Amino acid sequence: MRNQKQSARAVANHILQRIEADGAYSDIVLSHTLEQHTLPERDRALVSELVRGCVRWKMHLDWIVQQLFQGEISKMPLDVRILLWQALYQLKIMKTPEYAVVNEYVRLVKELQRFAWTGVVNGLLRNYIRHAQEISLPDPISHPIEHVALATSHPEWLVSRWQQQFGDEITRQVCEANNRVPALSARVNQTQISVDDFCAVLDMQQTRYERSLLPGFVRILDVKDELRWTLLAEGKMTIQDESAGLVTFLAEPQSGEIVVDLCAAPGGKTTHLAEAAPGCIVMSGDIHRRRTRLIRVAEERLKLGNIYIVTADALNFPVVKANCVLLDAPCSGLGLLRKKPEIRWQRREQDIAELIALQKKLLRRAAEYVAPGGRLIYSTCTIDQEENEQVVFDFCANSDFMIAPADLNQIPPEFVTRDGFIRTWPHLHNMDGAFAAKLKKRNIV
Repeated sequence: MRNQKQSARAVANHILQRIEADGAYSDIVLSHTLEQHTLPERDRALVSELVRGCVRWKMHLDWIVQQLFQGEISKMPLDVRILLWQALYQLKIMKTPEYAVVNEYVRLVKELQRFAWTGVVNGLLRNYIRHAQEISLPDPISHPIEHVALATSHPEWLVSRWQQQFGDEITRQVCEANNRVPALSARVNQTQISVDDFCAVLDMQQTRYERSLLPGFVRILDVKDELRWTLLAEGKMTIQDESAGLVTFLAEPQSGEIVVDLCAAPGGKTTHLAEAAPGCIVMSGDIHRRRTRLIRVAEERLKLGNIYIVTADALNFPVVKANCVLLDAPCSGLGLLRKKPEIRWQRREQDIAELIALQKKLLRRAAEYVAPGGRLIYSTCTIDQEENEQVVFDFCANSDFMIAPADLNQIPPEFVTRDGFIRTWPHLHNMDGAFAAKLKKRNIV
């Protein structure tokens, strides 16, 4: 049943409480909640902006609250604390007029029946408006990690880890890029429509876009409902980040080949492989039946006929000898912080060591499915060096595989490292942070 009464800010507060209290994923709970409310398009956009913005910036916003609140912030009710995040986000990031913010959020405190906190919220917001310029971050010289962490709203352990791997400047640039709203990346299904015709439809819909450096991809700059009912529903496009699309260009599937995609759900890379080489056979697998259904739905929507779907653990996949095996490995997801900002708060540093052990185990197993002379693609959606280059180097040192550098005739050189791997960065390429390596099995029978 649809709710027509709550304001956009109240709906956003409800969603943020779900995310904070239950650990819910922002995109899922946002989509589900908006379906239950009848809100004008402008209000829906505000809800989305407040939810994603507050999840991104909550550490920074909490810092401001701590500077202005006289009591212990841990004793503040969660719904009130989130209201303050929303109000400060509108004041600091969205530059909403001050009077509108203060009046609306004081009203919302009363609506939540937190009457004892009305004066606190009113006073804190007015105090911020008067003294915003006086609120300073820790000194960048004496406390460099804490400064970057608070300035860009990233956990200190992550800033410290990246500074050790990439240095101070790249770390700051990555953290800043993680707080920018990404454009929507569309992969054109060229088995159904040419890129030129696809762009012509966007022109007719008066949708702003730009062509990607990556063939077959288009960045859509203002998303309209027409996309859902025409190009998307009709199977003429797939929403996929360009960084993920690079994996297919690295794999180079050919007609007549058997290509295996392990850990394949929800099917973005599987369907791209199938589109790129309609004459190949793509065996696509995932351990969970409910997730393999997502692959089936994608295959049917895109009208593809060369995908064979298997419900199986990657460690116990039906025995094949494939020309190409893709292992899109479980990873920390630290390259996805623009689109899934809650990952920065949910991930723990100790998780990474556990994931690396799993990645190495899966890679060794995936290697057994590759025919002599075949290709093994290892990909992740993280920028962490230990999950990426180090996993590959360790594997090659103890196997009959060697690194096959990316073909610069297939892949733009700005995405290729000196070792021949693919690496994308949010601050350099306006893409998700991702990694991929092509490994070739020595031709030993």
